[in-house]
Amino acid sequence: MNHKIKVVFHIDKDEDEILRLSLNNIKNFIDESLLENYLYEIALVANYKAPLLFLKSSINEDKLRFIKELNERGVKIYICERSMKALNIRKEDLIDYCKTTPSGVFKIAELEKEGFAYIKP
Repeated sequence: MNHKIKVVFHIDKDEDEILRLSLNNIKNFIDESLLENYLYEIALVANYKAPLLFLKSSINEDKLRFIKELNERGVKIYICERSMKALNIRKEDLIDYCKTTPSGVFKIAELEKEGFAYIKP
């Protein structure tokens, strides 16, 4: 029987290095889950300034490809709508692999209530 492990990664800064670290951590987590025979459920929540990292107009092709691969492996990316409003970002400005959530911090709490472990790279 496979066990399931659930984790939420949280980013809140507009720093490319933090996004790169988070994406690599997620990939490593998936790889290790599969080696250990675990099912996984992974979410990435971006709030405060981090939504700026997911703009179609500024994301580079390598990161976009990496995010697409993670999305195909089941990773969900949630972008905080309150932060989007403060940053003047519209949903159509975001890359296709993002979902929005009314409040990033509420989404994190909701996921933790559902048994997700919290990781902040």
